[in-house]
Amino acid sequence: MDELSQARAELALLEEQAQRLLKELLHVRAAVATQRAKVDELIRTRPTAFNLIPTEILLCILNLDVRACHHPKRKYQLAGVCQRWKNIILDSPSFWTTIHVATSASSIMTHLERSRGALLDIVIEASLWSQSNHLALVPSLDIVGPLAHR
Repeated sequence: MDELSQARAELALLEEQAQRLLKELLHVRAAVATQRAKVDELIRTRPTAFNLIPTEILLCILNLDVRACHHPKRKYQLAGVCQRWKNIILDSPSFWTTIHVATSASSIMTHLERSRGALLDIVIEASLWSQSNHLALVPSLDIVGPLAHR
């Protein structure tokens, strides 16, 4: 076999090897894509460590946060974190027992409904008792007044 024939034969072998390697590379890339999708799905469906906390303990944590914050809208902020927190907050009377008389009548009614007969903390801010604001509080006081026993 002359040198040209030998070079062509070696080239043919190298091209066959390149085809096999390319085929193997495509197979490996497909396997990588499949495995990546599996890992992504496992990550997506795996519960976070925070979701492993029992509801009773999470309820205590959320209550502590709401009480420490002293902001009437805090429970709404926490309810916006995820569906589980929203369900806990909306279904737990303890989040709805503090009523600020200066809030709207609809907010007061929501608190009364969600507190489900639990004892209430009715907050009347002294700074609101100026002459001009006095009459504005009457409708709210009319709603909570009959519930003073709670």
